[in-house]
Amino acid sequence: YEPSNVAPQSNEDLTSRAHREYLDNKPPTKLPMYLEEFAGEGTEIFDGPTIHLCQGVDCNGHRFLAADGFDECTKCDEVVCKHCQERKDDVVFCLPCYAQESLVPLPGEDHISKPINEMREELAAQYNFDGVNDLTFEEVEDYYAVKDVINSRINEMVESVPFPIYPSDEMNEEIHWTHLIDINFSEGGAFIADPDLHPAHLPGILQFFGSLVYFQSKKRTDHKKDSAIYDSMPEMLINFAEKSRIDSGFRLLARTVRHAFDSRISSMDECMAKLVIENESNDIGIRIQSKIPASMKKNVYETEITATSKKILCCKCTCQCGSQDKERTVCVHTNVRLFLLCLLLHEHLAEHILLELAARVVDAVESEPANEDDERWLWDMSLWTDTQLKTMKINVALLIEAAGGQMISAEELSNKSLPDLLNEFNTGTQKRKEWNQRSKVPPKPSELGPISEMKFLSTAKRARMAMRRDVKPCLHQNDISDNNDGTSEDEGDDATSRQNSSSVNIQTNQQPNYRKIWSLVDAAHATMEESKFVGIRLIEMRANGHDNDLSLKEKSKMDRESKKEWAELVALSQTRSKNLTNSQKGNLKRKEPPIIVKTPPRPPKPPRSVTPTPFDRTRLRHRGRQLPTSSNKTKVPKKKRPKYIKCHYNNCPVNNQKEEFKHIGWHRVPKYPAELVGKHTKKISESKRQARIFHRREMLRRMKMDPNCKKEYWICERHKYAHEKHWINVKFKNKTWSEGYKLTLPVDIGYRSNLNESGKSSGLGCDREIKRVLEESRRIIQEGWVDVVNGPETEKKKLRKARPKSASEELNKIKAERDMYKAQAKRFQADAVSATLALNQSIEQSCAEHHVPINPSVKRAAGLENHLVDPTVSSPNGSKTFFLTERHQMGKKPRMLIANCSPIVDLKIPDEEVKRRTGFPSLSALLTYIFVVCDGDMMSIMKRNTSLTWFEEWFLHFEYKWGRTLARLWDAAVVYGPIRRDIQRAIANKYTIERDARQRWPRYASHSEDMRIRKPKWNNKYRRDQRVVMWDMTNITAYGFTDADLQRLTYSKYYAENCLKGGVFTQPCGWIGTAELWPGAVSDSDYNKREGYLERQRLFAEKDFVEIIEGSGNCEVLPFTNVYDKGYRAKMVAWKCGKQLVLQPEWAESDKHFSRKQTMLSAYVATDRAGNERGVNVSKRSWFVERGLTPNMSPQLINDAWTTWSFQSNFMFDPVL
Repeated sequence: YEPSNVAPQSNEDLTSRAHREYLDNKPPTKLPMYLEEFAGEGTEIFDGPTIHLCQGVDCNGHRFLAADGFDECTKCDEVVCKHCQERKDDVVFCLPCYAQESLVPLPGEDHISKPINEMREELAAQYNFDGVNDLTFEEVEDYYAVKDVINSRINEMVESVPFPIYPSDEMNEEIHWTHLIDINFSEGGAFIADPDLHPAHLPGILQFFGSLVYFQSKKRTDHKKDSAIYDSMPEMLINFAEKSRIDSGFRLLARTVRHAFDSRISSMDECMAKLVIENESNDIGIRIQSKIPASMKKNVYETEITATSKKILCCKCTCQCGSQDKERTVCVHTNVRLFLLCLLLHEHLAEHILLELAARVVDAVESEPANEDDERWLWDMSLWTDTQLKTMKINVALLIEAAGGQMISAEELSNKSLPDLLNEFNTGTQKRKEWNQRSKVPPKPSELGPISEMKFLSTAKRARMAMRRDVKPCLHQNDISDNNDGTSEDEGDDATSRQNSSSVNIQTNQQPNYRKIWSLVDAAHATMEESKFVGIRLIEMRANGHDNDLSLKEKSKMDRESKKEWAELVALSQTRSKNLTNSQKGNLKRKEPPIIVKTPPRPPKPPRSVTPTPFDRTRLRHRGRQLPTSSNKTKVPKKKRPKYIKCHYNNCPVNNQKEEFKHIGWHRVPKYPAELVGKHTKKISESKRQARIFHRREMLRRMKMDPNCKKEYWICERHKYAHEKHWINVKFKNKTWSEGYKLTLPVDIGYRSNLNESGKSSGLGCDREIKRVLEESRRIIQEGWVDVVNGPETEKKKLRKARPKSASEELNKIKAERDMYKAQAKRFQADAVSATLALNQSIEQSCAEHHVPINPSVKRAAGLENHLVDPTVSSPNGSKTFFLTERHQMGKKPRMLIANCSPIVDLKIPDEEVKRRTGFPSLSALLTYIFVVCDGDMMSIMKRNTSLTWFEEWFLHFEYKWGRTLARLWDAAVVYGPIRRDIQRAIANKYTIERDARQRWPRYASHSEDMRIRKPKWNNKYRRDQRVVMWDMTNITAYGFTDADLQRLTYSKYYAENCLKGGVFTQPCGWIGTAELWPGAVSDSDYNKREGYLERQRLFAEKDFVEIIEGSGNCEVLPFTNVYDKGYRAKMVAWKCGKQLVLQPEWAESDKHFSRKQTMLSAYVATDRAGNERGVNVSKRSWFVERGLTPNMSPQLINDAWTTWSFQSNFMFDPVL
């Protein structure tokens, strides 16, 4: 059969022409189903072979016989025939899926392939891969293959985190715990008095609340010092944090404390709390539902937690990181309420729980039950086992300590019963009240004000104080030292110990001594001709004004004193010296000899009426006189005879009594040390004692003495000494080890050594001949000695004056002249021999010995004694203690005293180096500023805190403040020498001197000084009756605080950072000043109202009278004219404070048109304020100020640096206007 028409192309054609047409109208009578399209009219269709629909290409399928074979696509599960399929790694794909798989194969589990677009979407959505569309097919495949490898280890560790145990969706089902009673914290511990509370649950309740106040002191980290967070956290919460995170959970603890001390958080009274019991372990826990506000957002999160004393059962939170649905996550808001509950226990809840418990326990309160209901309401000790009672006593003791009671020892706890503990606590309320009053938490800085009056306490510090974990009680907020989380208290600037002065806003009445300052500047030759610095010009003007009040004699005296003081400063700047404390200076003071007070003689007694006896002593006295008494006699101290000392070295003949040995030095052999007394003898003490014993015995052995003798021995300096190193076996507590020591010992000379100098042998023949010559020379010198009084010269003068009268007298004169000439000849001979001997002695002592040593007998005859005169040469260690016993330590560096080093900088430093390191243009400018801040006082200039010279300390201070070459205290310690703590004290002392100088000096330049110094252009702009000052605000960067209140107080939306804000003023003459720093959240208008500079300006103007009309002689009060930027709302405030005026640019609402006058005024003020912006820039040029407030830095310190730098800049920079 062959159809004569075309087969239908669509379903519509198939329905329109349902049958095929055949020739002669003879269609087939029967056809199977797969040949249905060939059926004609009247053809019967039967099932026949099985037919399937193939996927085909582009989703255009076709039918085929199942008997031909077919498969299913692995990816889309569609049927494909043998002709429309492809295989890859024995995996069947249809043609469309095979096309995708052949482009990007998917390596992964079960060999399931993914298209490239799904890979890109998954990488971008789940793995936050940015720029995924820029990757090639191969790069997408490579990263997709390793995406799980990166986080595989973290994912494995996440699975091992135990808390919380159950997912969040099981919170409300209460499958794993059972509700006991509700708790209303506003009622304190009243839930203990609930009649429905079964006594069997009381041990578990006490266990839970006792765990909240149990603290354990131990090392938590590998750091040198653990964070204060661990001191303020109970052990229960620390365990919760460690088992809720992969790491130690420190950040979770820190954020918990931060949210707990947020001022926006609600109190515990508003929380819904329930006591629950876990079904598995029967542990008592709590379920708390509350709201926790975000730190820096307006969001408030709904949180809920169920926890026992050992584990977190379940939790949930509505924040982005909180646990929800099937998740098990502990976020930073979860444990906040548990920590607040801990704080509440320390405040009053623990005390209230104990009082309620004492009311229900029998024998805890000395009272009888009123009726049978009260008796049934009470709990007897028989309700609990011994183990439960022991646990209850431990937890009650913890609650007593948290409530302010004394710590109970373990022995005392075992001897007391539970009623006894509760009874003692119930009677000690007065002591707890005093303790609670003493341990109050400091108030929160909820009010903006100067930072010098604030304490930037970290949340860890506040938490530790709230938990009463501080050792010392804090009576006031100012008694608390600053610290931050995880940082050391000894590396920051708070370690500086300096006195806090009163508020810097107080202006002292003491006036600077300008004449003395300028006199010192002139003596130091530090005057700078034609200087433009405003501060130096003001000093010169004010000093010249004081000259008129002094006489010529007073000026000359002051100049002489200044030159003398400057010479002393120059001398002290050249060498360092040890800086002694007051106690050390007192120890060095010499004791004055006792003052002998002579008592006046007693008045004579009136004569007795009795007749005196013949033996009466009154008859031996003159009338009106008395015999000398013992009190009138002056005691003459007797000269003590020096102790007899003999050299014990090998029969040495030297002693201290003979004149020939007076010049020889003596040293005592080290004494035999006494036995160490005490049970806790230190190892180093015993080691040094045994080394000293060895030193003594070795010396005595070399001196040919008994080493074990304990008598006192001496040795002279005629002998040779040397440093030797010896290893000593030290025994201590049944242990033996060797230690090396450096010892000073006499040179060990044997009996047959040529170094052994015997005093008995006369030597060889040549030695004896030399000895005879020397002895003869000594005899000649002795005979030639001449008496100066009765010598030949005196006799010669007598003979010249003599006039003989007879022959016998003439003969005697001739004999006398002959004797005189003989004596004179012997004298000349003795002089010659003495000179020759002295020459030989000098040559022998100055030349090195390269020959055989001289015989001792020859040495004595020649006057060459074997001793060293210079004690520093004789003592090898060059110290007062001759014999040295120094412990030898491997790798130990020799100790170098800072006071013995040469100064790093002195007054000869060039100006270029001064400018590079301190910012001062020259050494003269630096010295001038030192004289200014010290007010010309020598004691203030030379005041030191280290062994550096006075100039070095000042130079170090300025270099650290400038911060270009010295930015860290570590660097300063390396360069200058002292430790960081001493450097901090020195810098703090210099800041104190600068702050005091700023208070002494007038805050502003007077109107007349301003008119004289400022440029002529300002006289054209402003009239004589205007006292102009320009004000602006700026920021000082601060770090991010852990306390939420401090974070909000210091965060400025304008600067978008945590910062401090301060005012800067500039006068037309160029004088720059600053006001106090305030937290960054204060607005400019509020700062102007409350800072107090307007009041200071009013007081200054009232003291500085101005002659407004020149030549009139009428002086009036001239208020300030404040030039502000637009936005300051200060006109009313300035007017009310002394009728001060305000000049600022015009501003208007949005889209409002400015008039010509307003535009010109705004441009006029903006032009002038450009100079004030330069003044703001100058006030922040210091690196220390620019760095801002850092952790552990005192707010007083950064405030001092801010206020003193602007004062200093007036003496080192040209005026900005």
